Amino acid sequence: MTAGLMGPPPAGDAVDPLAPEHVAPLVVYLASPAAEAINGEVFVVHGGVAAVLDPPRIRATFQAAEHGSADGMWTLESVGRALAGLSSGAGFMCEDTLALASETIGFPGRAEGASP
Repeated sequence: MTAGLMGPPPAGDAVDPLAPEHVAPLVVYLASPAAEAINGEVFVVHGGVAAVLDPPRIRATFQAAEHGSADGMWTLESVGRALAGLSSGAGFMCEDTLALASETIGFPGRAEGASP
């Protein structure tokens, strides 16, 4: 579903800034006791660039009971009904971090040919 979002990985020996090994150190740190005071944050990682986004805000609210849940608690089916058709329509939301990644490791931004 998201495989084509950022286009193919770089060819040859070029660094793939979206490879799991570039995100894993942040994930491990956040799961460690050292990060116990960090919560509710949204991070974006492109290779050697990590960004902390502004706090999200509520755009829509869904209640399980209004989407077929008999007991008012979420089931896979009620989640599917509630979220059917939901899309921001905005595409990749962190294009500003692409510029940072391009500056640090040469990752191409949209203007340089990355796929939408």
